[in-house]
Amino acid sequence: MDRTELFLAIIAYTLIVQTFGGKAEGAMLPLFVLLFALPIYVVVHLYRNPSLE
Repeated sequence: MDRTELFLAIIAYTLIVQTFGGKAEGAMLPLFVLLFALPIYVVVHLYRNPSLE
C-alpha cells in the first residue's frame, strides 16, 4: 500500500463512519491527523529533496 492508497483509505474510513455511525466524533481524528501531517510531510520532503521529480 503506497501513501496515496493510505490517504484514500483514511478518508474513506472517516466518511463511512460518519455516514453509518450515529455518534462519530472520534472518526474525525484520523482525518485531522492526515490533514495536519500531510503539509508537514510535504515541507520536510521538499527540504530534504528540493527537486520536484
